[in-house]
Amino acid sequence: MQAPDVILRLAPGALHLTRVEAGTLLLAEGADILVEGPAHWIGEQLLAPRSCVHEGCGHWVERAGWIRLSRAGEPRDACPADGLVRLIAPAGAGNNPLEALLARLRGLRRLENRLLAATARALRLGLEPSGTRD
Repeated sequence: MQAPDVILRLAPGALHLTRVEAGTLLLAEGADILVEGPAHWIGEQLLAPRSCVHEGCGHWVERAGWIRLSRAGEPRDACPADGLVRLIAPAGAGNNPLEALLARLRGLRRLENRLLAATARALRLGLEPSGTRD
């Protein structure tokens, strides 16, 4: 059984340290997110990869380990989803390569559905006539 998604709220200037498994998907909602890690050794040098995940985009974590999450900039608008990071745990796959491939495809499909839902929500907010919201 797959673990439930984890949703983190990142305030401006805040850092969050969390452990993730290989194959975890990160989805940035409402703000650009800076992802650092997980660190790994190449020869005698320790490298911690850095990626900026733009709002509405995803990032696939290739290695298990600790990652540091922070805001990459200020939010573009006052959307209630500002600074949210959704961690989508990898589907449990056995040693069978076909199961591992299918688990990755299912994870990508879930990410696609979430991105479509976020886009539809943003379009609805942008298309509402002014003065109709409370």
